[in-house]
Amino acid sequence: MTVFYADKEKLELQTGTDLIYYRHQHPGFILVQYKRMRMPTSGSGTPVYYPDDQLRTELERMKSLPTSAPPSSPDEWRLTEDAFFVKLVAEDMARPIANRLVRGRYLPSGLVQLLLEAAERRDRPRGWSADNLTTYLSNEEFLQLAKQGYLGTRGATTEHIEGLIKGAFEADRGVIVAVNETEPQSVPRPRHG
Repeated sequence: MTVFYADKEKLELQTGTDLIYYRHQHPGFILVQYKRMRMPTSGSGTPVYYPDDQLRTELERMKSLPTSAPPSSPDEWRLTEDAFFVKLVAEDMARPIANRLVRGRYLPSGLVQLLLEAAERRDRPRGWSADNLTTYLSNEEFLQLAKQGYLGTRGATTEHIEGLIKGAFEADRGVIVAVNETEPQSVPRPRHG
């Protein structure tokens, strides 16, 4: 797995993301936008993230990426077509120990859209917090699905993002890269039943 840091650079402006993961086996990108949950102004309670126009702009950028044809091989199959995630993190997020992800909740773009629509209808609170979010992926769940090839882009979407990243390198823009060469077959799978 290779990680590209896109925050405030051309890649973020084109894809709506802060961090881009590239999986080498079952090639594809996973796009992540970080959002900070803040403490209520009262100073007590659960941290909350209030969606804003910036999030809506980032979702529109993500939606503007080309879509791929249906999978033509088992390696192209994904659990979901959502390859864009919003990761909610605490305002006071501590630096992770060793080589770990910052604690947070991953929300696929389809879920984000449903949460925004539900808030507009007043079916759900406008702010998202641990108190009212029941559907999300934890760090461990996200990594498990990513490593096994169940998440990410494919086809035309992958090719388009590859072009954007190559352009960022050629333009001498700052990109941070990290590599994880885990073989999907070696990822321990949870045992059920």
